Amino acid sequence: MNRPYHKDPRQVLDDTATSIQRLILDLENRQKEGRRVTSTDIETIASQLQLHVDDLLAASKSLREEKSQR
Repeated sequence: MNRPYHKDPRQVLDDTATSIQRLILDLENRQKEGRRVTSTDIETIASQLQLHVDDLLAASKSLREEKSQR
């Protein structure tokens, strides 16, 4: 499901990559600091990743449509 504030599929890809990188850094920092990931954290991460998957699918579809119109 593509959120309305994303108009350019390439920007969606960039934003998603940045968000995933931040998520990875956060998890790495937690590990280094010895902080545990709670079940609530896992649910939040899973929700974020599901939104990213939805955005990536929408961006991919949009790019395919764009390519086929050329």
